[in-house]
Amino acid sequence: SVKLNTDNELLRKELLTENGVARGRALFSVGKESEDLKAKEEAAKEKTPLTPSSRMFLYDEKNFYSTLRRRVKEELMTKTGAASVLEATGPTTSMQAACAVVVSQFLLVHQLAARTGSKLLSSIAGFLLIGCWGVGHNFMHQSDIQGGYWRYAIDLTPLSSHAQRMTHALSHHLYPNMHCDIECYALEDLLAFIPGVGKNNNVVMKNAYPAVLFLAGIQGVFGKMAVFMKLMKHKGLGSMSLAEKAYILPMFQLLNYIRFNGVRNGLKLFTIQMGVLMMLFVPIGLSVHHSAEEDDDGGLKPRAWHEGMPGAQDTFGEHQIAATSDHTIWLNNGSFLGNYLSLTLFSYLNDHTAHHLFPSIDHSKHSLYRQTMLKAFQEYGIPYRTNNVVSLLLGFHNFLKKRTVTEISQDIQNIG
Repeated sequence: SVKLNTDNELLRKELLTENGVARGRALFSVGKESEDLKAKEEAAKEKTPLTPSSRMFLYDEKNFYSTLRRRVKEELMTKTGAASVLEATGPTTSMQAACAVVVSQFLLVHQLAARTGSKLLSSIAGFLLIGCWGVGHNFMHQSDIQGGYWRYAIDLTPLSSHAQRMTHALSHHLYPNMHCDIECYALEDLLAFIPGVGKNNNVVMKNAYPAVLFLAGIQGVFGKMAVFMKLMKHKGLGSMSLAEKAYILPMFQLLNYIRFNGVRNGLKLFTIQMGVLMMLFVPIGLSVHHSAEEDDDGGLKPRAWHEGMPGAQDTFGEHQIAATSDHTIWLNNGSFLGNYLSLTLFSYLNDHTAHHLFPSIDHSKHSLYRQTMLKAFQEYGIPYRTNNVVSLLLGFHNFLKKRTVTEISQDIQNIG
């Protein structure tokens, strides 16, 4: 069983307030303290009404998100001439072609790096893996009928399409930047994001985070190998799903490096490849949620809302917009070149707000309804802006380096 970590006094306090009612329910499963927590949770629930911070999002047919969803569906059906919603939201031919080029270019450069033993080519292969994650991520959110095998492109990286459908699609996309966002909360021991959690205020770790990112690649690969071996032991290879078998894909890359370069040099080249991927990709991926500007007082002003800040939204659509940031959305124009560059450079994380509002719509279709979306933002008075990608990445650095751990004030605690 999984036990809730209640060692942190502030977290324990939060779980007993109205700000933590639903969060407590989301974080703990049956364990040693579960019965006591259940009783305290019920007592807290009786004393306090549900608030926006409970994250039981409100859905109404007349609210912003429901209205936008209807408009987007109508526009996609009209512009694509599709016979079904599945077809209207699915990938275009240019998207399929871009995916083929993105995955093929990685495989080619990886093979050249293995044969020549070139550290430069290994580094380039690591950079090209960014696009492979983007291909897999795009199709991981869609039906396998639409995406076929493209989602397994993620499995070429230290990450897994099998695990990401749980931690990313079913956690992060429902509750971005909240305590029950696994992708956010799981990193708090190393990279502190959420105000008031009070986990990591270590100066050494703040300065060492680039090294942590570099080594995270190789750690992720061997972690996937451990999962694969456990599945083999308990289920047998014949009973494993294709997604479970895909955990082993990075190991084939390691073996390819070893085949041509020996164990020591092969492991070195593989580490460089995966390290470069993580060093380049993680800031791109995290900056669209965790980036900050310096305000007039020299403090931090996060671009996206994080749990513990004032301004919590009680509807799903508004929350997704508040917790995300966009950059260079003009590049994601639905053309082959736009698809290719968005994948290769940013792993399709540039048009992020639209993706969070409608994750199952293929990225090649976001440009078709972008103006409708922006008009809806204006109509409902929802703040929105795009960012310069360089300032966004520098803001990620500022967020990690300058953030301090402070307790949430009581007024903020009860609203966000």
